[in-house]
Amino acid sequence: MIPKGPHILAVDREYLVAMEAERVLLDAFACRVRIAMPHDYSLALSQDRFDLLLIDANVAEDNDPQLLIDAKARGAGLVFTTLANDAMDALPQFKGSATVAKPFRDEDLIRAVTDTLSFPKPEAEY
Repeated sequence: MIPKGPHILAVDREYLVAMEAERVLLDAFACRVRIAMPHDYSLALSQDRFDLLLIDANVAEDNDPQLLIDAKARGAGLVFTTLANDAMDALPQFKGSATVAKPFRDEDLIRAVTDTLSFPKPEAEY
């Protein structure tokens, strides 16, 4: 059986932050999520195709930006998580990409992913 839904790579220095993002994404979307740490996310990118990368802006800054440029060229959307308002200043090549402030609210993460992948908005639970 071929898995349905987008494949998302969540990359953060803090595994618990990536796990929380995974929980939010799996609750909101029919998707697959893989978690990677800064030291192994390049391996994850070489092993699989992702529709979206959810990545800490500092991790992106500390690593070769070509990894993200190549992923974007293969069709992956990019959403950056950040602790600081000016974190994206160090990544001018990704200006205009979606950002989500950490600690993120579920709805902010869902909105950024929805907008980046042009998903239909999840229905609100009543």
